Amino acid sequence: FEDNDPVTAMRMLGNLFFNYTGQAGQCFDLSKVGPATLHGLGGWNYQACTEMVMPVGQYGPPNDMFWVAPWNLDAQLQSCVDQYNIMPRPRWVPTSYGGTNLNGASKIVFSNGDLDPWSSGGVHFNVTENGIFAITIKDGAHHLDLRAANPADPHSVKVARQFEIANIQAWIEQHGKASRTVL
Repeated sequence: FEDNDPVTAMRMLGNLFFNYTGQAGQCFDLSKVGPATLHGLGGWNYQACTEMVMPVGQYGPPNDMFWVAPWNLDAQLQSCVDQYNIMPRPRWVPTSYGGTNLNGASKIVFSNGDLDPWSSGGVHFNVTENGIFAITIKDGAHHLDLRAANPADPHSVKVARQFEIANIQAWIEQHGKASRTVL
């Protein structure tokens, strides 16, 4: 976009998730677009209490454009108890999945868009002997490679999809050969 208007930039940011295909037209009602589980029912908040305790805070200018509200684990835990009567397990994900120790994992492509603010928490290293690959997608947004193809997709996203598909197809083929060998 050519203009530096912050309101225009915010609209474009909202469009990236809620209106990436243009299906909602020029204006859209957030209660009527996007996955229903993210709106009204508190789906994201519930998931953050039951599966993915994420240290997301806001620290104000010059760090971000929001008011200062730093993340606080004790406050997060209490909020989950108050809202859902659930005590989160902040270490559940690294305990269950090994954190960055991927020795027990195999056949994964971790994709990280360089425009995705969540990519800082992503996996950025390969364990090639286990078939684990980390790719960084230039001009890639959050899950852009996992969405349906769009003529406006950057070339880098198309290449990432090809890489993901080729690996998944190879893993399926390897599994099929191994299954036939066992029989």
